[in-house]
Amino acid sequence: MKKYLLALVLSVTSSFVLLAQLSPELATTPPDHPMLTASANAAPYADMITVEDLRSYLTVLASDEFEGRETGQEGQRKAADFIAAHFEKLGLPTIGDSSTYFQNIAFTAESWDNGQIDFVSFPSANSNRERFATTEVLFLGYGIDDPNYSDYEGKNVEGKTILIYRDEPVDKDGNSWLTGTPELSPWSTDWRKKMEVAFQHGVATVLLIDADIKTTVGEARKTLLSSEMRMGEGGNPEGHLANNMFISSTLAKEIVGKKMKKFVKLRDGIKKSGKPAHMDLPCRLSMVQKKNKRQLLGSNVLGFIEGSDPRLKKEVVVVSAHYDHLGKKGPAIYHGADDNGTGSSTVMDIAQALA
Repeated sequence: MKKYLLALVLSVTSSFVLLAQLSPELATTPPDHPMLTASANAAPYADMITVEDLRSYLTVLASDEFEGRETGQEGQRKAADFIAAHFEKLGLPTIGDSSTYFQNIAFTAESWDNGQIDFVSFPSANSNRERFATTEVLFLGYGIDDPNYSDYEGKNVEGKTILIYRDEPVDKDGNSWLTGTPELSPWSTDWRKKMEVAFQHGVATVLLIDADIKTTVGEARKTLLSSEMRMGEGGNPEGHLANNMFISSTLAKEIVGKKMKKFVKLRDGIKKSGKPAHMDLPCRLSMVQKKNKRQLLGSNVLGFIEGSDPRLKKEVVVVSAHYDHLGKKGPAIYHGADDNGTGSSTVMDIAQALA
């Protein structure tokens, strides 16, 4: 006789759910009626799924009170509470966030107020800043702080704007001064690592010289110009990353100004010796990094019924439906009875039958 674990998921649109094996203490007492198996005993369970139950659930979900259940709006939260209350009434365990029935989900869109051409910065990697100005930029090599090589050693960079290269120093043979081999370190492949270190040292702004700024801008164009929302809470750079901007070599030359010859000699010296060097660059620089951020917060509602078979209860059968819909447009309510109040009602009644 086989009995499987069953996970019931009422989800918001475009969400993804992964349920792993749960702890043994969630095991339920086997029912006193015939157990549903892969090949028998389905009829008693089917008899418990009734038109009356389905109508009662759907009538509530598609009611005016739930205002079309748009993700992130009050109607969706009411629907989530209604479904969760149903699971609670059935005695299902709370396996969601903070011991609830909910798996919280965010959908986020971030963009800048102003356009960018010869430079680019990512809203998800920068804190909102109305205006920033400075009269000096510090060239800090590559912005690396590593046991094998540190641009920060002996330097006070608190509140400063630093100019750094995006990659890492390599010698004339193409070997990295950090790894000792042609293979580059994570300092070259993960630019956010440099932003984290800069923040830890109190840097106000990081300017990264990007030799291939056109490619960077091209790849970022859809993200920067699109109003499309993406699953996730955004980058949350506050208290984590220094504000930053990728700039072209042309713009870097303008910042360096008349000190270009000395600047090149200093940069080449770092590559030749593997020892950091620094340089102050008088420069009037101002920037605005004002963000537009829209965020919707929704939640999946999770119900869980554990099987009694010692081996098969480690497997998961997911029964799911999305319970959100289009919400309201002015005074008109899009009730979403078919899309997907019916499917949500079905999952609720299956839960009642199997619980």
